[in-house]
Amino acid sequence: MVTEDELIQVKRNPWVDNFFRPVLITIMIMSFNYSLVSLVRLINPAWRGFYFLLGMLLTTVEALYSYRVLKHWRSRGISMLRYRLAEWVVLMVILKLLSFADKPLAVIKTHLQAMWQDPANLLDFEYYVLLMLAMVAWLAATDTIADFEALYDPYTDRTIPMENLATRFFWGGVLLMLNSGLSQWILRAGVSSLIDFDRPSLSGIVVNVLLYFVLGLVLLSQARLTILLVRWQVERITVASNLARQWARYGLIFLGLIGLIVLTLPTGYTLGFLASAAIVVQFLFQILLFILQLILFLLSLPILLLLSLLGQPAGGMFSPPPPPVLPERPPPGDPLPWLAALRSLIFWLLTLAIVWYLLKIYLDDHPGLLAAIRRVKPIAWLINLIGPVWQWLWALAQLGLDMVPKRIEPDEESGSLASKATRLWPGWFRRLSPREQILYYYLNILQRAARLGAARQSHQTPYEYEPELQQIAPQAQAEIHQLTGVFVRARYSQDRFTRQQATLVRWLWRQIRRVLGQKQAG
Repeated sequence: MVTEDELIQVKRNPWVDNFFRPVLITIMIMSFNYSLVSLVRLINPAWRGFYFLLGMLLTTVEALYSYRVLKHWRSRGISMLRYRLAEWVVLMVILKLLSFADKPLAVIKTHLQAMWQDPANLLDFEYYVLLMLAMVAWLAATDTIADFEALYDPYTDRTIPMENLATRFFWGGVLLMLNSGLSQWILRAGVSSLIDFDRPSLSGIVVNVLLYFVLGLVLLSQARLTILLVRWQVERITVASNLARQWARYGLIFLGLIGLIVLTLPTGYTLGFLASAAIVVQFLFQILLFILQLILFLLSLPILLLLSLLGQPAGGMFSPPPPPVLPERPPPGDPLPWLAALRSLIFWLLTLAIVWYLLKIYLDDHPGLLAAIRRVKPIAWLINLIGPVWQWLWALAQLGLDMVPKRIEPDEESGSLASKATRLWPGWFRRLSPREQILYYYLNILQRAARLGAARQSHQTPYEYEPELQQIAPQAQAEIHQLTGVFVRARYSQDRFTRQQATLVRWLWRQIRRVLGQKQAG
């Protein structure tokens, strides 16, 4: 039985728990509510949505606060049902008072008299919609903060709350984009544009949508950091004290790059895919033609010099390629055509990259489907046609990289390439610190295991990958366990390592390498 002393106490950051995370959740929910207010006010301009936003703000803040209070008081035996019942009675009263905020006193008096005579008049249509949306905001805030709390539990599966957070963020973004899109249509072309297929195109940046997705990415990143910190604490791994600050710094840099890309991409209709591809092909063809003309000019230059010495005119047969023709300057006020083409090219390149990445992930997770696709004759013929060309281009790239000095270990099993690199950069491995040598030994084992078909997946931690590595090298299970533990310390802690420790790790590496080599030879 686990005693109290054996329970794992996860370290918490009060600033993140009590301020940073609740503020981000509140702003995201209010961004969604703002899109609803904008849509309703375009349909009904007489409606004032300020009290609605104020009610949603109070509901969200109260949900976050009450979750913390209830979690603290439940240890004292307080009844959750009684607490929630009183909470919602107070919320209903506050929301009803807010619904009177934009009405004159005469209307309020008439409504109160009708409620006194018939309590059913309390739930008019406007108040009913307000209650339903307040319930959605309250549930979203409560479930989100509850999922974050579940991430700190070291004895449960933390993938479930992480999936809940990602799913809630995704569907909230979908509904937000739908509301914002409808608002933009109605704002620019009227309500009739919703059934008009010739409606104008939309462009521009919607601030609340951008704010929702940026803050959502920050929350998901912070949730991922929480999972890693809890896992490292459970596995008793010492991490750097400034890891959270570095995580935040690099996260902000990443979000800044995303924002820069978003600002660069076009917000209206772009050039078509074929038109963008034609621009790329034309540009590449012009570059190739220029290079060929330059090569011919350089080859003919000695002949031109010889003819000039003999007194023979060159005849203008070989001349340097003319400079590129500069485009005419567009009239004032017109957008630059090259800028629009460049933004379109960036858009299509990013789109193709995303589609390719998603297809690659899906096919990697479904190898049977990939094998079935390759058995289709037209696709197999296309692969056989493109495959050699791709291998030839890859070989050229590798040949160019092999000519550059590299950090390759002088391994007797590596062949002539290792000895060539060693001659280009002698003694490079001895210049590494013990920590860097330990990292190299482990990563070298990963490369050897990948050649045997047991590559580590990107989502696997070293400890999660350890059983797979032990399965392909059962004779070196103890060495693999020791190497994994030392690698984790070298990678994620600030412990100091000596040359003697690096020498011991090298012995472990040799034992594992020998077993993997025997398996590869057999």
